[in-house]
Amino acid sequence: MSKNYYDILGIDKNASVEDIKKSYRKLAKEYHPDKNKGEDAASKFQEIQEAYETLSDLDKKAKYDNKGSRSYDPHSGFWGKMWSEVNVEPDPVFNNYTDAFNRSYGSQWSQKGRSLTTNLSITLDEAFNGTTKQVYGKDNVPVSVTINPGIKDGYRLIVRGAGMRGAVEDGDLYVTIRIIEHPTFERIDNDLHCVLEIDLYTAILGGDAYLDIFGSIIKIAIPESTQNGKVMRIQGKGMPVYTNSAKRGSLFFEIKVNVPTNLSVGEKDLFKMLRDFTR
Repeated sequence: MSKNYYDILGIDKNASVEDIKKSYRKLAKEYHPDKNKGEDAASKFQEIQEAYETLSDLDKKAKYDNKGSRSYDPHSGFWGKMWSEVNVEPDPVFNNYTDAFNRSYGSQWSQKGRSLTTNLSITLDEAFNGTTKQVYGKDNVPVSVTINPGIKDGYRLIVRGAGMRGAVEDGDLYVTIRIIEHPTFERIDNDLHCVLEIDLYTAILGGDAYLDIFGSIIKIAIPESTQNGKVMRIQGKGMPVYTNSAKRGSLFFEIKVNVPTNLSVGEKDLFKMLRDFTR
């Protein structure tokens, strides 16, 4: 059943790119499986990602708006493959052979088949850990693509022989990786940036805080008298380096101190005593 991506993100059809991104961040953070253990959280999160992937891309959004939510399906037909044919010039040595062959069997049967291109969207989690995905090559045949940890947005992978058929050699399939924005982490090169929330008492007295980095929980020592907005760095806890996954970038996190609310009378009195004591 087709879905209304605008309803999923809770936005108007005329929403700006910034409004789309803002709504996605809010909903993705709310329904992310690492934070929401509800029964329907995972499927809801997948819907949110699918909607954002389409509406945040101007080309895909225009096609979705033109085709309408009732008939648009990102996983089938032209919309799912999203490929275009790229002409490959034949080798002059084979000109005479291919001309004769094409007259008999059609122009598509060149010495080497034409290549195909497609985009493949993955999550930042998948880019961190590595994954295997399926794309469609010639004759709509699914092809497995192995993605190594640390791959970056815009990287292009080549699947040899998965393009259009040729007389001597089949063309190739070029797969461009697109990484969906994450609700918690921002990637800059091989570094990860995020906000780490701590309570007032930990900020004042120091203590331990915990952060989930794509399934791996790390403990962070917070020094006493940590100020709100302070940016801290841990080396070796960022993204894996694509060419050498044993190496990793750094993790940068900005401290956000949560001030307690709904204090009791007794708690307020204690804070007043502390205030008066420090004057």
